[in-house]
Amino acid sequence: MRKISLLLILLFSFSEAWDEKAFVERFGKYDNKTLRYEKFLCDENKDINACSNVGAFYALKQNDKEALKYFKKACEEDAVACEFAGDLYYRGRDYAKAAEYYQKACGHSEGAACIHLGNMYDEGVGVKQDYLKAFEYHKKGCDSGVKESCYSLGNAYVQGKGAKQDYLKAMEYYQKACDKDMEKACYNLGSIYYNGHGVSQDKGKAKEYARKACDLKFQHSCDFYKFLND
Repeated sequence: MRKISLLLILLFSFSEAWDEKAFVERFGKYDNKTLRYEKFLCDENKDINACSNVGAFYALKQNDKEALKYFKKACEEDAVACEFAGDLYYRGRDYAKAAEYYQKACGHSEGAACIHLGNMYDEGVGVKQDYLKAFEYHKKGCDSGVKESCYSLGNAYVQGKGAKQDYLKAMEYYQKACDKDMEKACYNLGSIYYNGHGVSQDKGKAKEYARKACDLKFQHSCDFYKFLND
């Protein structure tokens, strides 16, 4: 019988909170007078929201130096600002500083930062490679409701990295991600059912998950679904 490979991909993109369209809607119309006022509130009144606003304004203008200055001020009380600082350091290839700020954000339950930190420990980027720490941060992210972290935990259980290989546990976390419309997790569930890894082979279940991932516009799963129906 033909075996279907699982997709074990590291998902590394800027945080979900880094919504450029929303930022443009909120900060794109800033005029100099408004910017000066927000900077005053940040610098003189220690207004954390104002510091975040100014940081976001400069980030949109691609002025990472000024954006970092204000995100780091806001990071004292705002976990999302810490995450944005991490994003900018990562974009600038200062991976050690990125890890530092993702750590601050993840420590305050900012789940999207936890997946970045988990991936950095998976790959040894900016930190010493450590699968146990990667697993720990993916778990924090998943517990915070980040579907990409749940998917990464499923991968960890499949590969036996940071935890003993366990397809049933992998399926548990893939299911959490699939329930949040994570197409690759749905595809992997279908593959596990098709291959019979850790469970009895069930082509009906394989079709069900392959179809869901295909409906989520994942072409690889559409090809898989077609194969199952040939």
